[in-house]
Amino acid sequence: MTYSEEHRYHRQLGLIDQDAVSSMKVSLGGDAQLVMATLTQLACAGVGTGPEGSISIRLPQENRLENNRHSWVFTAPNKLEIWGDLTMILKESHDISLDFSLKSDTTHIEFSRGEDNGEDADLYATIWHGQAVLSKSPLKFDDTPNISPSLIDASLEVALAAAAVQRLFAMNGVIKENMLSDTWVTLTGRADGLMPDEAVKQYSSIHGGATATLLPDGSGSLLRFRIALESTPPELLKGIIHSCTMPELLSNDWLMEVGPFPVELNKQGEVICSKLKLPAQINSANILVLGTGGLGSWATPLFVSGVNLENLNISLVDADSSVDIHNLNRQVLYTPKEVGIPKAPAAAVRIGEIFGEDLNITAIQNRLEQRHTTPVIEVEKLDDHVSISLDELVGIEDVIDDKPLNEAIEKMDIALACLDNQFARTMLNKCCISNSVPMINGGGEAFSGVVEVLENGTCMTCRYGKDAAYTQEIISCQETGTRPVASIVTTTAWVGAMQAALALLNLAGIKGHREGMSWDNGIVQDRPVGGLPWIKGECSCHI
Repeated sequence: MTYSEEHRYHRQLGLIDQDAVSSMKVSLGGDAQLVMATLTQLACAGVGTGPEGSISIRLPQENRLENNRHSWVFTAPNKLEIWGDLTMILKESHDISLDFSLKSDTTHIEFSRGEDNGEDADLYATIWHGQAVLSKSPLKFDDTPNISPSLIDASLEVALAAAAVQRLFAMNGVIKENMLSDTWVTLTGRADGLMPDEAVKQYSSIHGGATATLLPDGSGSLLRFRIALESTPPELLKGIIHSCTMPELLSNDWLMEVGPFPVELNKQGEVICSKLKLPAQINSANILVLGTGGLGSWATPLFVSGVNLENLNISLVDADSSVDIHNLNRQVLYTPKEVGIPKAPAAAVRIGEIFGEDLNITAIQNRLEQRHTTPVIEVEKLDDHVSISLDELVGIEDVIDDKPLNEAIEKMDIALACLDNQFARTMLNKCCISNSVPMINGGGEAFSGVVEVLENGTCMTCRYGKDAAYTQEIISCQETGTRPVASIVTTTAWVGAMQAALALLNLAGIKGHREGMSWDNGIVQDRPVGGLPWIKGECSCHI
Protein backbone atom coordinates (compact mmCIF):
# COMPACT_ATOMS: atom_id res chain seq x y z
CA MET A 1 0.00 0.00 0.00
CA THR A 2 1.45 3.39 -0.97
CA TYR A 3 1.76 6.40 1.33
CA SER A 4 -1.34 8.09 -0.12
CA GLU A 5 -3.44 4.93 -0.10
CA GLU A 6 -3.13 4.76 3.69
CA HIS A 7 -5.49 7.73 3.75
CA ARG A 8 -8.35 5.59 2.42
CA TYR A 9 -9.52 5.17 6.06
CA HIS A 10 -9.39 8.88 6.87
CA ARG A 11 -13.17 9.40 7.12
CA GLN A 12 -13.63 6.63 9.68
CA LEU A 13 -10.75 7.45 12.06
CA GLY A 14 -13.11 9.34 14.38
CA LEU A 15 -15.58 6.43 14.50
CA ILE A 16 -13.47 3.36 15.17
CA ASP A 17 -10.06 2.45 16.52
CA GLN A 18 -8.39 1.75 13.18
CA ASP A 19 -5.43 -0.07 14.71
CA ALA A 20 -7.80 -2.36 16.63
CA VAL A 21 -9.88 -2.91 13.49
CA SER A 22 -6.79 -3.91 11.52
CA SER A 23 -5.96 -6.44 14.25
CA MET A 24 -9.43 -8.05 14.34
CA LYS A 25 -9.65 -11.78 13.69
CA VAL A 26 -12.81 -12.70 11.80
CA SER A 27 -14.05 -15.91 10.21
CA LEU A 28 -16.94 -16.38 7.79
CA GLY A 29 -18.74 -19.54 6.81
CA GLY A 30 -21.82 -20.71 4.96
CA ASP A 31 -23.64 -19.18 1.99
CA ALA A 32 -21.13 -18.03 -0.64
CA GLN A 33 -23.03 -14.92 -1.76
CA LEU A 34 -23.32 -13.64 1.80
CA VAL A 35 -19.71 -14.49 2.59
CA MET A 36 -18.53 -12.43 -0.38
CA ALA A 37 -20.89 -9.52 0.41
CA THR A 38 -19.47 -9.41 3.94
CA LEU A 39 -15.87 -9.85 2.83
CA THR A 40 -16.17 -6.76 0.60
CA GLN A 41 -17.22 -4.59 3.54
CA LEU A 42 -14.58 -6.01 5.89
CA ALA A 43 -11.97 -5.14 3.27
CA CYS A 44 -13.34 -1.62 2.78
CA ALA A 45 -13.15 -0.98 6.55
CA GLY A 46 -9.58 -2.30 6.82
CA VAL A 47 -10.37 -5.36 8.95
CA GLY A 48 -7.46 -7.79 9.04
CA THR A 49 -4.93 -5.45 7.42
CA GLY A 50 -2.57 -5.47 10.41
CA PRO A 51 0.11 -8.08 11.12
CA GLU A 52 -1.99 -9.56 13.93
CA GLY A 53 -5.31 -9.40 12.07
CA SER A 54 -6.83 -12.09 9.90
CA ILE A 55 -9.88 -12.97 7.83
CA SER A 56 -10.61 -16.62 7.22
CA ILE A 57 -13.45 -18.30 5.37
CA ARG A 58 -14.75 -21.82 5.14
CA LEU A 59 -14.88 -22.59 1.45
CA PRO A 60 -18.27 -23.58 0.06
CA GLN A 61 -18.53 -26.96 -1.64
CA GLU A 62 -18.57 -25.19 -5.01
CA ASN A 63 -15.15 -23.57 -5.24
CA ARG A 64 -15.98 -21.44 -8.26
CA LEU A 65 -16.67 -17.71 -7.95
CA GLU A 66 -17.87 -16.91 -11.45
CA ASN A 67 -21.53 -16.51 -10.45
CA ASN A 68 -20.94 -14.48 -7.29
CA ARG A 69 -22.71 -11.17 -7.77
CA HIS A 70 -20.55 -9.28 -5.22
CA SER A 71 -17.04 -10.08 -6.46
CA TRP A 72 -17.06 -6.97 -8.69
CA VAL A 73 -16.13 -4.85 -5.64
CA PHE A 74 -12.61 -6.28 -5.86
CA THR A 75 -12.18 -6.46 -9.63
CA ALA A 76 -14.01 -6.98 -12.91
CA PRO A 77 -16.15 -10.14 -12.54
CA ASN A 78 -14.47 -12.09 -15.34
CA LYS A 79 -11.12 -11.92 -13.52
CA LEU A 80 -12.30 -13.99 -10.56
CA GLU A 81 -12.91 -17.66 -11.25
CA ILE A 82 -12.19 -19.48 -7.99
CA TRP A 83 -12.07 -18.46 -4.35
CA GLY A 84 -8.32 -18.92 -4.29
CA ASP A 85 -7.93 -16.02 -6.73
CA LEU A 86 -9.02 -13.67 -3.95
CA THR A 87 -5.85 -14.17 -1.93
CA MET A 88 -3.65 -12.28 -4.39
CA ILE A 89 -6.25 -9.58 -5.09
CA LEU A 90 -6.90 -8.85 -1.40
CA LYS A 91 -3.20 -8.73 -0.64
CA GLU A 92 -2.49 -6.33 -3.50
CA SER A 93 -5.54 -4.07 -3.13
CA HIS A 94 -6.10 -4.05 0.65
CA ASP A 95 -3.02 -5.69 2.22
CA ILE A 96 -5.24 -8.44 3.68
CA SER A 97 -4.07 -12.03 4.05
CA LEU A 98 -7.03 -14.32 3.42
CA ASP A 99 -7.02 -17.75 5.05
CA PHE A 100 -9.20 -20.70 4.02
CA SER A 101 -9.10 -22.59 7.31
CA LEU A 102 -11.31 -21.48 10.20
CA LYS A 103 -9.54 -20.65 13.43
CA SER A 104 -10.82 -20.93 16.98
CA ASP A 105 -9.69 -17.48 18.22
CA THR A 106 -11.87 -15.51 15.78
CA THR A 107 -15.29 -13.87 15.87
CA HIS A 108 -17.27 -16.18 13.63
CA ILE A 109 -20.33 -15.35 11.51
CA GLU A 110 -22.34 -18.14 9.92
CA PHE A 111 -24.48 -17.34 6.86
CA SER A 112 -27.43 -19.34 5.57
CA ARG A 113 -30.63 -19.28 3.55
CA GLY A 114 -32.71 -20.93 6.21
CA GLU A 115 -30.90 -24.22 6.54
CA ASP A 116 -29.25 -25.23 9.84
CA ASN A 117 -25.83 -26.69 9.09
CA GLY A 118 -24.99 -27.28 12.75
CA GLU A 119 -22.02 -24.88 12.78
CA ASP A 120 -21.32 -22.98 16.00
CA ALA A 121 -20.93 -19.23 15.57
CA ASP A 122 -20.93 -15.93 17.45
CA LEU A 123 -23.49 -14.45 15.06
CA TYR A 124 -25.94 -15.89 12.55
CA ALA A 125 -27.04 -14.08 9.38
CA THR A 126 -30.01 -15.61 7.60
CA ILE A 127 -31.67 -14.61 4.35
CA TRP A 128 -34.55 -16.09 2.41
CA HIS A 129 -37.22 -14.91 -0.05
CA GLY A 130 -37.34 -11.13 0.54
CA GLN A 131 -36.45 -11.32 4.23
CA ALA A 132 -33.25 -11.09 6.28
CA VAL A 133 -32.45 -11.52 9.97
CA LEU A 134 -29.35 -11.16 12.12
CA SER A 135 -29.44 -13.21 15.34
CA LYS A 136 -27.34 -14.51 18.20
CA SER A 137 -28.69 -18.05 17.80
CA PRO A 138 -29.64 -20.06 14.68
CA LEU A 139 -33.16 -19.35 13.42
CA LYS A 140 -35.84 -22.00 13.61
CA PHE A 141 -38.73 -21.99 11.11
CA ASP A 142 -42.26 -23.34 11.43
CA ASP A 143 -41.98 -24.63 7.86
CA THR A 144 -39.46 -24.81 5.02
CA PRO A 145 -38.73 -21.21 3.99
CA ASN A 146 -39.12 -20.14 0.37
CA ILE A 147 -35.65 -19.48 -1.07
CA SER A 148 -36.57 -18.83 -4.71
CA PRO A 149 -34.71 -15.88 -6.32
CA SER A 150 -36.16 -12.40 -5.85
CA LEU A 151 -35.44 -8.98 -7.31
CA ILE A 152 -34.03 -7.69 -4.00
CA ASP A 153 -31.68 -10.59 -3.20
CA ALA A 154 -28.48 -8.66 -3.94
CA SER A 155 -29.70 -5.66 -1.93
CA LEU A 156 -30.66 -7.81 1.05
CA GLU A 157 -27.32 -9.60 0.99
CA VAL A 158 -25.43 -6.30 1.19
CA ALA A 159 -27.74 -4.94 3.89
CA LEU A 160 -27.40 -8.10 5.99
CA ALA A 161 -23.62 -8.01 5.57
CA ALA A 162 -23.58 -4.37 6.74
CA ALA A 163 -25.56 -5.25 9.87
CA ALA A 164 -23.25 -8.20 10.58
CA VAL A 165 -20.06 -6.14 10.18
CA GLN A 166 -21.42 -3.36 12.40
CA ARG A 167 -22.20 -5.91 15.13
CA LEU A 168 -18.67 -7.26 14.73
CA PHE A 169 -17.33 -3.79 15.50
CA ALA A 170 -19.54 -3.54 18.57
CA MET A 171 -18.74 -7.06 19.81
CA ASN A 172 -15.00 -6.42 19.46
CA GLY A 173 -15.15 -3.07 21.28
CA VAL A 174 -13.57 -0.99 18.49
CA ILE A 175 -16.26 1.73 18.25
CA LYS A 176 -15.24 5.12 19.65
CA GLU A 177 -17.25 6.25 22.64
CA ASN A 178 -17.44 9.83 21.31
CA MET A 179 -17.28 10.55 17.60
CA LEU A 180 -14.83 12.90 15.88
CA SER A 181 -16.25 14.08 12.57
CA ASP A 182 -12.87 15.03 11.11
CA THR A 183 -9.16 15.04 11.91
CA TRP A 184 -6.51 17.20 10.29
CA VAL A 185 -3.04 18.68 10.80
CA THR A 186 -2.35 22.43 10.79
CA LEU A 187 0.74 24.57 10.31
CA THR A 188 0.60 27.30 12.95
CA GLY A 189 2.30 30.69 12.98
CA ARG A 190 2.23 33.77 15.19
CA ALA A 191 1.82 37.23 13.64
CA ASP A 192 2.64 39.92 16.20
CA GLY A 193 1.02 43.31 15.85
CA LEU A 194 -1.64 42.17 13.37
CA MET A 195 -5.32 41.67 13.96
CA PRO A 196 -6.83 38.43 12.52
CA ASP A 197 -8.49 40.09 9.51
CA GLU A 198 -5.22 41.80 8.59
CA ALA A 199 -3.13 38.67 9.20
CA VAL A 200 -5.09 36.44 6.80
CA LYS A 201 -4.65 39.05 4.06
CA GLN A 202 -0.89 39.28 4.47
CA TYR A 203 -0.01 35.60 4.82
CA SER A 204 -0.57 32.64 2.53
CA SER A 205 1.02 29.23 2.11
CA ILE A 206 1.52 26.45 -0.39
CA HIS A 207 -1.30 24.70 1.47
CA GLY A 208 -3.79 27.50 0.85
CA GLY A 209 -5.25 30.34 2.87
CA ALA A 210 -5.25 30.76 6.64
CA THR A 211 -7.67 31.16 9.50
CA ALA A 212 -6.69 33.45 12.35
CA THR A 213 -7.63 34.08 15.98
CA LEU A 214 -6.62 36.86 18.33
CA LEU A 215 -3.87 36.04 20.83
CA PRO A 216 -5.07 36.02 24.49
CA ASP A 217 -3.18 39.25 25.29
CA GLY A 218 -4.40 40.99 22.12
CA SER A 219 -0.85 41.56 20.87
CA GLY A 220 -1.30 39.76 17.58
CA SER A 221 -2.85 36.78 15.83
CA LEU A 222 -2.40 33.06 15.64
CA LEU A 223 -2.48 31.83 12.03
CA ARG A 224 -3.43 28.27 11.07
CA PHE A 225 -2.99 26.63 7.66
CA ARG A 226 -4.68 23.28 7.09
CA ILE A 227 -2.26 20.76 5.63
CA ALA A 228 -3.69 18.85 2.67
CA LEU A 229 -4.47 15.23 3.46
CA GLU A 230 -2.09 13.87 0.83
CA SER A 231 0.77 15.77 2.50
CA THR A 232 -0.02 14.52 6.01
CA PRO A 233 1.74 11.48 7.51
CA PRO A 234 -1.07 9.03 8.37
CA GLU A 235 0.35 8.24 11.82
CA LEU A 236 -0.21 11.85 12.91
CA LEU A 237 -3.94 11.57 12.23
CA LYS A 238 -4.21 8.56 14.55
CA GLY A 239 -2.45 10.36 17.41
CA ILE A 240 -5.65 11.50 19.13
CA ILE A 241 -6.53 9.12 21.94
CA HIS A 242 -10.17 8.67 22.90
CA SER A 243 -11.73 5.61 24.44
CA CYS A 244 -13.91 2.96 22.82
CA THR A 245 -17.18 1.52 24.04
CA MET A 246 -17.14 -1.75 25.97
CA PRO A 247 -17.50 -4.92 23.87
CA GLU A 248 -21.18 -5.62 23.22
CA LEU A 249 -22.75 -8.73 24.72
CA LEU A 250 -25.86 -10.07 22.98
CA SER A 251 -28.44 -12.23 24.71
CA ASN A 252 -29.13 -15.64 23.21
CA ASP A 253 -32.59 -14.55 22.06
CA TRP A 254 -31.34 -11.32 20.39
CA LEU A 255 -32.75 -10.95 16.87
CA MET A 256 -33.04 -8.08 14.39
CA GLU A 257 -34.91 -7.71 11.11
CA VAL A 258 -32.64 -6.11 8.53
CA GLY A 259 -34.76 -5.70 5.39
CA PRO A 260 -38.03 -4.04 4.37
CA PHE A 261 -40.35 -6.96 5.20
CA PRO A 262 -41.23 -7.68 8.84
CA VAL A 263 -40.63 -11.11 10.36
CA GLU A 264 -43.15 -12.81 12.66
CA LEU A 265 -42.44 -15.37 15.38
CA ASN A 266 -44.86 -17.89 16.84
CA LYS A 267 -45.15 -18.74 20.56
CA GLN A 268 -42.33 -21.27 20.23
CA GLY A 269 -39.99 -18.57 18.91
CA GLU A 270 -40.04 -20.02 15.40
CA VAL A 271 -40.11 -17.80 12.34
CA ILE A 272 -43.51 -17.98 10.65
CA CYS A 273 -42.80 -18.61 6.97
CA SER A 274 -44.58 -15.91 4.99
CA LYS A 275 -46.44 -16.42 1.72
CA LEU A 276 -44.57 -13.49 0.21
CA LYS A 277 -44.28 -13.70 -3.58
CA LEU A 278 -41.65 -11.58 -5.28
CA PRO A 279 -40.61 -11.64 -8.95
CA ALA A 280 -37.01 -12.44 -9.86
CA GLN A 281 -36.70 -9.06 -11.59
CA ILE A 282 -38.71 -6.22 -13.07
CA ASN A 283 -38.97 -5.95 -16.83
CA SER A 284 -37.96 -2.32 -17.31
CA ALA A 285 -36.86 0.83 -15.52
CA ASN A 286 -35.73 4.36 -16.26
CA ILE A 287 -33.86 5.53 -13.19
CA LEU A 288 -32.08 8.73 -12.23
CA VAL A 289 -29.44 8.44 -9.49
CA LEU A 290 -28.46 11.81 -8.04
CA GLY A 291 -25.13 11.31 -6.27
CA THR A 292 -22.66 8.53 -7.08
CA GLY A 293 -20.69 8.66 -3.83
CA GLY A 294 -21.16 6.52 -0.73
CA LEU A 295 -24.85 5.77 -1.27
CA GLY A 296 -25.06 5.89 -5.07
CA SER A 297 -22.10 3.58 -5.59
CA TRP A 298 -23.95 0.87 -3.63
CA ALA A 299 -27.52 1.63 -4.73
CA THR A 300 -26.85 1.73 -8.48
CA PRO A 301 -25.40 -1.76 -9.07
CA LEU A 302 -27.83 -3.31 -6.57
CA PHE A 303 -30.79 -1.75 -8.38
CA VAL A 304 -29.44 -2.86 -11.76
CA SER A 305 -29.20 -6.45 -10.50
CA GLY A 306 -33.00 -6.57 -10.18
CA VAL A 307 -33.91 -5.31 -13.67
CA ASN A 308 -33.97 -6.82 -17.16
CA LEU A 309 -30.89 -5.13 -18.62
CA GLU A 310 -32.35 -4.92 -22.11
CA ASN A 311 -35.00 -2.45 -20.90
CA LEU A 312 -32.96 -0.42 -18.43
CA ASN A 313 -31.93 3.22 -18.75
CA ILE A 314 -29.69 4.76 -16.08
CA SER A 315 -28.75 8.42 -15.61
CA LEU A 316 -25.93 9.01 -13.11
CA VAL A 317 -25.59 12.60 -11.91
CA ASP A 318 -22.79 13.94 -9.71
CA ALA A 319 -21.06 17.30 -9.54
CA ASP A 320 -17.83 16.10 -7.91
CA SER A 321 -14.87 16.76 -10.18
CA SER A 322 -12.74 13.95 -8.76
CA VAL A 323 -12.66 10.76 -6.72
CA ASP A 324 -10.52 11.27 -3.60
CA ILE A 325 -8.40 8.66 -1.87
CA HIS A 326 -10.47 8.94 1.33
CA ASN A 327 -13.62 8.00 -0.65
CA LEU A 328 -12.35 4.45 -1.09
CA ASN A 329 -13.36 3.17 2.35
CA ARG A 330 -17.03 3.11 1.26
CA GLN A 331 -17.54 4.31 -2.36
CA VAL A 332 -17.16 0.88 -3.88
CA LEU A 333 -17.52 1.82 -7.54
CA TYR A 334 -14.06 3.34 -7.39
CA THR A 335 -10.52 2.04 -6.99
CA PRO A 336 -7.17 3.89 -6.72
CA LYS A 337 -7.16 4.02 -10.54
CA GLU A 338 -10.18 6.37 -10.48
CA VAL A 339 -8.67 8.86 -8.00
CA GLY A 340 -8.65 12.28 -9.67
CA ILE A 341 -11.36 11.37 -12.22
CA PRO A 342 -14.85 12.96 -12.09
CA LYS A 343 -17.25 10.66 -10.26
CA ALA A 344 -20.19 10.42 -12.67
CA PRO A 345 -18.21 9.21 -15.72
CA ALA A 346 -16.02 6.98 -13.54
CA ALA A 347 -19.15 5.38 -12.06
CA ALA A 348 -20.67 4.87 -15.51
CA VAL A 349 -17.54 3.08 -16.74
CA ARG A 350 -17.51 0.78 -13.70
CA ILE A 351 -21.21 -0.07 -14.08
CA GLY A 352 -20.52 -0.91 -17.71
CA GLU A 353 -17.66 -3.21 -16.67
CA ILE A 354 -19.85 -4.99 -14.13
CA PHE A 355 -22.97 -5.52 -16.22
CA GLY A 356 -21.78 -5.25 -19.82
CA GLU A 357 -20.77 -2.50 -22.19
CA ASP A 358 -24.15 -2.51 -23.96
CA LEU A 359 -25.94 -1.13 -20.90
CA ASN A 360 -27.79 2.12 -21.63
CA ILE A 361 -26.15 4.47 -19.14
CA THR A 362 -25.58 8.24 -19.17
CA ALA A 363 -23.07 10.09 -16.99
CA ILE A 364 -23.88 13.72 -16.18
CA GLN A 365 -21.42 15.93 -14.31
CA ASN A 366 -23.72 18.63 -13.02
CA ARG A 367 -25.35 19.91 -9.84
CA LEU A 368 -29.14 19.93 -9.52
CA GLU A 369 -30.23 23.51 -8.86
CA GLN A 370 -33.39 25.61 -8.78
CA ARG A 371 -33.09 26.32 -12.51
CA HIS A 372 -33.70 22.65 -13.32
CA THR A 373 -37.10 22.75 -11.62
CA THR A 374 -38.33 25.91 -13.40
CA PRO A 375 -39.81 25.91 -16.95
CA VAL A 376 -37.33 27.22 -19.52
CA ILE A 377 -38.30 30.54 -21.14
CA GLU A 378 -36.78 31.08 -24.55
CA VAL A 379 -35.89 34.69 -25.33
CA GLU A 380 -35.06 35.31 -29.00
CA LYS A 381 -34.95 39.11 -29.02
CA LEU A 382 -36.13 42.07 -27.00
CA ASP A 383 -37.38 44.13 -29.94
CA ASP A 384 -36.90 44.38 -33.68
CA HIS A 385 -33.34 45.61 -33.39
CA VAL A 386 -31.82 44.09 -30.21
CA SER A 387 -31.20 40.40 -29.48
CA ILE A 388 -29.86 38.85 -26.27
CA SER A 389 -27.87 35.68 -25.69
CA LEU A 390 -28.42 33.28 -22.80
CA ASP A 391 -25.07 34.10 -21.17
CA GLU A 392 -25.86 37.83 -21.37
CA LEU A 393 -29.28 37.16 -19.89
CA VAL A 394 -28.01 35.30 -16.83
CA GLY A 395 -24.82 37.30 -16.49
CA ILE A 396 -22.22 34.54 -16.75
CA GLU A 397 -19.53 33.87 -19.32
CA ASP A 398 -19.82 30.11 -19.43
CA VAL A 399 -23.24 28.50 -19.55
CA ILE A 400 -23.51 24.96 -18.21
CA ASP A 401 -25.15 22.57 -20.66
CA ASP A 402 -28.25 21.54 -18.72
CA LYS A 403 -29.83 19.59 -21.58
CA PRO A 404 -28.61 16.12 -20.49
CA LEU A 405 -29.84 16.63 -16.94
CA ASN A 406 -33.18 18.09 -18.04
CA GLU A 407 -33.72 15.15 -20.40
CA ALA A 408 -32.87 12.66 -17.65
CA ILE A 409 -35.40 14.31 -15.35
CA GLU A 410 -38.10 14.25 -18.01
CA LYS A 411 -37.77 10.54 -18.80
CA MET A 412 -37.19 9.10 -15.29
CA ASP A 413 -39.82 6.84 -13.73
CA ILE A 414 -38.06 6.75 -10.34
CA ALA A 415 -35.25 8.73 -8.70
CA LEU A 416 -32.75 7.92 -5.98
CA ALA A 417 -31.56 10.83 -3.81
CA CYS A 418 -28.08 9.62 -2.79
CA LEU A 419 -26.95 12.99 -1.52
CA ASP A 420 -25.21 14.89 1.28
CA ASN A 421 -27.15 18.10 0.58
CA GLN A 422 -30.69 18.75 1.80
CA PHE A 423 -31.38 21.51 -0.73
CA ALA A 424 -30.49 19.21 -3.65
CA ARG A 425 -32.79 16.54 -2.21
CA THR A 426 -35.64 19.06 -2.20
CA MET A 427 -34.89 20.13 -5.77
CA LEU A 428 -34.98 16.49 -6.90
CA ASN A 429 -38.19 15.97 -4.94
CA LYS A 430 -39.70 18.96 -6.72
CA CYS A 431 -38.78 17.42 -10.08
CA CYS A 432 -40.30 14.11 -9.01
CA ILE A 433 -43.58 15.75 -7.98
CA SER A 434 -43.74 17.65 -11.29
CA ASN A 435 -43.24 14.39 -13.18
CA SER A 436 -45.43 12.24 -10.85
CA VAL A 437 -42.65 9.78 -10.00
CA PRO A 438 -41.51 8.49 -6.58
CA MET A 439 -38.27 9.56 -4.95
CA ILE A 440 -36.32 7.17 -2.73
CA ASN A 441 -34.57 9.44 -0.25
CA GLY A 442 -31.43 8.28 1.52
CA GLY A 443 -28.98 9.83 3.92
CA GLY A 444 -26.05 8.53 5.93
CA GLU A 445 -23.55 10.08 8.30
CA ALA A 446 -21.19 8.24 10.66
CA PHE A 447 -23.26 5.38 12.19
CA SER A 448 -26.67 6.93 11.41
CA GLY A 449 -28.75 6.48 8.27
CA VAL A 450 -32.25 6.80 6.88
CA VAL A 451 -34.09 5.62 3.80
CA GLU A 452 -37.68 6.48 2.83
CA VAL A 453 -40.12 6.58 -0.07
CA LEU A 454 -41.53 10.04 -0.81
CA GLU A 455 -44.67 9.98 -2.94
CA ASN A 456 -48.47 10.34 -2.77
CA GLY A 457 -48.71 13.49 -0.68
CA THR A 458 -45.46 13.42 1.29
CA CYS A 459 -42.59 15.63 0.18
CA MET A 460 -39.43 17.10 1.70
CA THR A 461 -41.29 20.16 3.02
CA CYS A 462 -44.11 18.12 4.60
CA ARG A 463 -41.57 15.75 6.08
CA TYR A 464 -38.96 18.13 7.47
CA GLY A 465 -40.42 21.65 7.34
CA LYS A 466 -39.49 24.39 4.90
CA ASP A 467 -36.38 25.66 6.70
CA ALA A 468 -34.83 22.19 6.93
CA ALA A 469 -35.87 21.21 3.40
CA TYR A 470 -34.20 24.25 1.84
CA THR A 471 -31.07 24.49 3.95
CA GLN A 472 -27.95 24.87 1.82
CA GLU A 473 -25.37 23.76 4.38
CA ILE A 474 -22.66 21.81 2.56
CA ILE A 475 -22.38 18.55 4.50
CA SER A 476 -19.69 16.71 2.63
CA CYS A 477 -17.13 13.94 2.63
CA GLN A 478 -14.74 16.41 0.98
CA GLU A 479 -12.31 18.61 2.91
CA THR A 480 -13.96 21.67 1.31
CA GLY A 481 -17.32 21.05 2.95
CA THR A 482 -18.51 23.49 5.61
CA ARG A 483 -19.09 20.44 7.78
CA PRO A 484 -17.04 17.43 6.65
CA VAL A 485 -18.56 14.22 7.97
CA ALA A 486 -17.29 10.94 9.31
CA SER A 487 -18.23 8.06 7.01
CA ILE A 488 -17.93 4.28 7.06
CA VAL A 489 -18.89 1.45 4.74
CA THR A 490 -21.51 -0.23 6.93
CA THR A 491 -23.77 2.83 6.96
CA THR A 492 -23.45 3.65 3.26
CA ALA A 493 -23.86 0.01 2.25
CA TRP A 494 -27.05 -0.48 4.28
CA VAL A 495 -28.66 2.81 3.17
CA GLY A 496 -27.70 2.31 -0.48
CA ALA A 497 -28.90 -1.29 -0.43
CA MET A 498 -32.27 -0.33 1.06
CA GLN A 499 -32.69 2.50 -1.45
CA ALA A 500 -32.21 -0.03 -4.25
CA ALA A 501 -34.59 -2.52 -2.61
CA LEU A 502 -37.37 0.03 -2.02
CA ALA A 503 -37.01 1.37 -5.57
CA LEU A 504 -37.31 -2.12 -7.06
CA LEU A 505 -40.31 -2.99 -4.89
CA ASN A 506 -41.98 0.31 -5.79
CA LEU A 507 -41.62 -0.24 -9.53
CA ALA A 508 -42.79 -3.84 -9.16
CA GLY A 509 -45.94 -2.63 -7.38
CA ILE A 510 -45.18 -4.72 -4.26
CA LYS A 511 -46.89 -3.57 -1.06
CA GLY A 512 -46.84 -4.58 2.59
CA HIS A 513 -43.27 -3.52 3.38
CA ARG A 514 -41.67 -0.70 5.34
CA GLU A 515 -41.60 2.57 3.37
CA GLY A 516 -39.22 4.19 5.83
CA MET A 517 -36.36 2.71 7.87
CA SER A 518 -33.55 4.00 10.06
CA TRP A 519 -30.05 2.76 10.89
CA ASP A 520 -28.53 3.66 14.25
CA ASN A 521 -25.17 2.04 14.98
CA GLY A 522 -26.29 -1.00 13.01
CA ILE A 523 -29.72 -1.25 14.64
CA VAL A 524 -32.49 -1.25 12.02
CA GLN A 525 -35.90 0.17 12.95
CA ASP A 526 -39.15 1.29 11.33
CA ARG A 527 -39.39 4.97 10.47
CA PRO A 528 -42.97 5.80 9.50
CA VAL A 529 -43.19 8.18 6.55
CA GLY A 530 -45.58 11.09 7.00
CA GLY A 531 -45.89 14.86 7.06
CA LEU A 532 -45.70 17.36 9.89
CA PRO A 533 -49.25 18.09 11.13
CA TRP A 534 -48.92 21.87 10.68
CA ILE A 535 -47.90 21.64 7.01
CA LYS A 536 -51.09 22.08 4.98
CA GLY A 537 -51.88 21.95 1.27
CA GLU A 538 -50.74 19.96 -1.74
CA CYS A 539 -47.05 19.12 -2.10
CA SER A 540 -46.92 20.88 -5.46
CA CYS A 541 -47.93 24.13 -3.72
CA HIS A 542 -45.36 24.30 -0.93
CA ILE A 543 -42.23 22.53 -2.17
